[in-house]
Amino acid sequence: MTMAFGIISMITSKKYNLKGELKELRFPTAFSKILYGCFIISMICAIVIMFLYQDIAITVLFLIMAIISALTAWAISKYRIIIEESKIVVIYPFKKKRSVPFSNVEYVEKKESGGYRVVITGEKNITMDGMLVGIDDFIEHLKNKSIQLKNM
Repeated sequence: MTMAFGIISMITSKKYNLKGELKELRFPTAFSKILYGCFIISMICAIVIMFLYQDIAITVLFLIMAIISALTAWAISKYRIIIEESKIVVIYPFKKKRSVPFSNVEYVEKKESGGYRVVITGEKNITMDGMLVGIDDFIEHLKNKSIQLKNM
């Protein structure tokens, strides 16, 4: 599944562009569609096994896989990172927002996995996955914004 997500990320990264002053990162919508598909397949398998083989253990296993797929799809669709005028806003799936001013950004480093880590003074770092749509343009915009604010 990780390989499938990587291929989808490479294909869809060219499709989406960052627009306007409000820069935003999110996962491709194909990820949540695949996970919702896994949810439906797991539910169908659970029903078939329950009625044909009457095996409770395997049915429960498929139901657990279905719930995990649905929750992951929902979380992926809600996660966003936004650059506003003077800060970075990270929106997590459970209505939790985190705002970090550009003046607190020390530096941005590339991770071996293809993602980035934004190191922040006196706070927890922000880790950005490499599969986020438009991450390279986003990081360049972030570096330019933070340099402009530090020079003022």
